[in-house]
Amino acid sequence: MKFDLFVENLIQKFKPSSAETVAILPGGFKPPTSGHFCGLKYLLEEADKGIVFIGKKERDNFNITPEQSKQIWEIYKKYLNKPVEIYISDKTPIASTYEYADTHKNTNIIVGAGP
Repeated sequence: MKFDLFVENLIQKFKPSSAETVAILPGGFKPPTSGHFCGLKYLLEEADKGIVFIGKKERDNFNITPEQSKQIWEIYKKYLNKPVEIYISDKTPIASTYEYADTHKNTNIIVGAGP
C-alpha cells in the first residue's frame, strides 16, 4: 500500500498539470481482436484521446494487410467514447510511439503493452 502511494505521488509530481493525456496502443494487429479493443478502451479511461500505431508487416498466417487492420480499427473507434487516431507505422509501432513521445514532450502519455 505504501508503495502505491509513493508511485502515485511521483506521478503527480512529474505530470504536467494542464497537459493533454494520450493513450497509445502500438502493435501488429493482424487482426485487431476484441482484446485489443478492450485494451484501448481501458487505456482511454485515463486519457483525452487515443492513438493506435499498426505494424506495416503482413502476417503470413492470417493474410491481413496493414490497410485491412486499419479499416477494422476505424470501425472499432466508432464504439469508443474518446477520439482515436489510427496510423500505419512507417517504421515499427514501438519506434512510432517513441517518436511521438519525443515530439510531444508536454503531453502525458499512457502506453499499452501486451505479452
